[in-house]
Amino acid sequence: MLDGTSLLLSAQVDINKGIGLLGDNGSLADITKEVQKLQLQNESLSQTYSRLQTEQQTFKTILDTLGLTTGKTGADFLEFTDKLVTMAGGI
Repeated sequence: MLDGTSLLLSAQVDINKGIGLLGDNGSLADITKEVQKLQLQNESLSQTYSRLQTEQQTFKTILDTLGLTTGKTGADFLEFTDKLVTMAGGI
């Protein structure tokens, strides 16, 4: 239960900062669903959230620097980024 609470708190803080995991339209329920979906074995929900947020923010920075876009948003962008980073061996 504490792990779920930590996930929700981190997600809400990031939403308030304008860097919500699923962009402007992602609710806490949507974020929780995606985090559970992408959770790795032996990884807590809060660890998964942190990993996904790091992957996504790093990849967004790279795309912005290069002036590129994927055309994906929300959960589609999150899943695309996670697959790409996994294929590359991590950040």
